[in-house]
Amino acid sequence: MSAGIILDVDALCRVLGEEAGVGETLREILRQEQRAIIGLQAEEVLACVARRRTLHEELEAAAGRRRALLEGVAGQGDGPPTITALLPRLSPAPRGRLQAAVRRLRRALLDARRLERQNRILASASLEATGDLLQALRGMLPGTRYGADARLAPPPASESLDRRA
Repeated sequence: MSAGIILDVDALCRVLGEEAGVGETLREILRQEQRAIIGLQAEEVLACVARRRTLHEELEAAAGRRRALLEGVAGQGDGPPTITALLPRLSPAPRGRLQAAVRRLRRALLDARRLERQNRILASASLEATGDLLQALRGMLPGTRYGADARLAPPPASESLDRRA
């Protein structure tokens, strides 16, 4: 590493490991959400969304700790460096540990992003299909309303009909 720049590689690897762990948990929650969307389990989808929000906050906190460590290095140089900019300045052993931690984090975040996109597509398709079904049902029963809970509210009875009919 260059003279004058001090980096606590172990602390940075720990923070990257925490970040990757949260990303891996997020990936699992997204998989559960995907199964719930496919299985039409609305309550489970909502539970997954709530857990995702918590995990996003944890991920932001871990990223903040990582940035703080890198800013500590920046105080010794020109500006906050990126991890990839620091890698060539490290000796082989710390560089290898840091590269492995970065790879784990990238893999977890890329998987999470991929699953988020898939879930968004599934949810959109599901909502579109539901809209199409409601439109078809409206055509069969004019004046019928469907509530947010998908319960049918039939139109008021016609005054021309009596109980004998």
